[in-house]
Amino acid sequence: HSKMRATMATCSFFFAFTAIVLPVAVLAAETAEIEGVLKLTSTSIDITNATEAINKLDLHLVGARVQKEQGYSSAQTDLGLREYRRFLVLATQTRAIAPSHVVDHFWHAHILFTRAYAADCERVGFPGGFLHHQPELKAGASAEPYAHTLELYAKVFGEEAPTSVWGRATPSVEPSCMPHCQPSGC
Repeated sequence: HSKMRATMATCSFFFAFTAIVLPVAVLAAETAEIEGVLKLTSTSIDITNATEAINKLDLHLVGARVQKEQGYSSAQTDLGLREYRRFLVLATQTRAIAPSHVVDHFWHAHILFTRAYAADCERVGFPGGFLHHQPELKAGASAEPYAHTLELYAKVFGEEAPTSVWGRATPSVEPSCMPHCQPSGC
């Protein structure tokens, strides 16, 4: 049973996921619904200051929670936290991005620590002081925001997003399992 759970956790590490994120202080006219898209106000935050603020966030409880819930190894957790931080940096720069399924695990865990999450959003300087999360519930959402996220990731960080966290350019209902996973076991 524990081996199966570990295999499933490893496989679930590769799902792709899209989300809609809305800032608090955005007027209704500026928040026309776009499936699978993160939306911020029209101005981005200075990337150097944002990166510095994000790198200073204490996310050890977030990492511990995700590691326990998902059965991730220490290395997977460390990489997931790094990629979550990078996602936050990207979220300061654009209106249209989507997290991977793995990054979304870390985001959900961060949100559960409500006071810390609110303070962290304010420290980073998200428009309205908060980065809201609303999961995309509609099946078959466009893969365009996710592909845009991966393109932006490469431009901002000077390297491709690790497929172990971000998967392929096109989100899929089926996971991209590691070589030792059996598709039927995923």
